[in-house]
Amino acid sequence: MPALSPPLIRLALLIALSASGSAGAAQGSEPPLKLLDHGVICDVTFQGRREAPLTESGQINLIDQSREMDVTTPRVPARIGLSFGIRVVAHPGAGVPDARIVVTHPPLGPARVTVQSWGSPISPGGTGIGLFTFEHDYELVKGPWRFQILSGDTILVDQPFEVVEGYAVPEVQGECFAAEITS
Repeated sequence: MPALSPPLIRLALLIALSASGSAGAAQGSEPPLKLLDHGVICDVTFQGRREAPLTESGQINLIDQSREMDVTTPRVPARIGLSFGIRVVAHPGAGVPDARIVVTHPPLGPARVTVQSWGSPISPGGTGIGLFTFEHDYELVKGPWRFQILSGDTILVDQPFEVVEGYAVPEVQGECFAAEITS
C-alpha cells in the first residue's frame, strides 16, 4: 500500500471520525453537553473572582451559572461592559467534571494573548455558562472569536463569534443600549 500524504491522512482521519460519530449517534449515545444558547448578556453581576492562570488577567469573574442570554447572536459589538459567550446543559447522568472553556481570539493585551482557558466543571443535568466580558479598552479586539468546551482533547461544544464595531449589531444596541438611543 502506498504511503499517504499528510492531507490524505487528515482526510482519512476525518472520514473515520465522521463514520464513528454516525455509528455512535445511531446507537443512541448522546454527547454529554448540549449548547442551549450563544450570544450577549447586557449586564452581568459578578459574584466574585477566582484564579485562572491561563487567562490574560490571571483570574475570571464568577457569575450565576443559570443566567440566560439577553440576545442570541454570533455577532458581538465591541463595547465595554458587554459580556458574550455560550450557555450549555449537561445531560442527566453525564456531567463533565473536567470541562475546560477555551476562548480563542485575535491578539490582545500587552502579551498579545490569543488563547485563554479555565476549568469549569459541569455536574450531571447542570447548566454552565462561559462568558467573556469586555472590561478594558485593550480587550475590544474585532475579528473572529471562538468559544469551545473541552473534556481532555475532545471538543464538546464549539461556537464561533465575530466581534464587530460597537454599534454594528442593531438587536444588541436595542436591547442593551436603548437608553443611549433615546437620550
